[in-house]
Amino acid sequence: MAPNQRRKKLQQRIDEINTRLLQETATRDGLMKMKGVYEQNRALGDPLSIEGQLSESGQRYLTIYFFIIVCHFNIYIFISILDWTNYDWNCINFKAT
Repeated sequence: MAPNQRRKKLQQRIDEINTRLLQETATRDGLMKMKGVYEQNRALGDPLSIEGQLSESGQRYLTIYFFIIVCHFNIYIFISILDWTNYDWNCINFKAT
């Protein structure tokens, strides 16, 4: 795959994962609101019943977040390698003085 296509594909993957991260954030926010409502009015439900879901959501969020960091790092390495291989080595004077 051509370097530019590869970079675009990596960026597309990061965009997809960012969407998943936003969805997980919305899920967590909804769970937190639900827990708050349950704490204010225990007749609606038990706030402790949400703790497991909040924990799972937090773990999924962290997993997605760290995966985004890895993808960004891969793009950085990929671009660094491209810069290194496309470097004009003739501009350096290797003669000993």
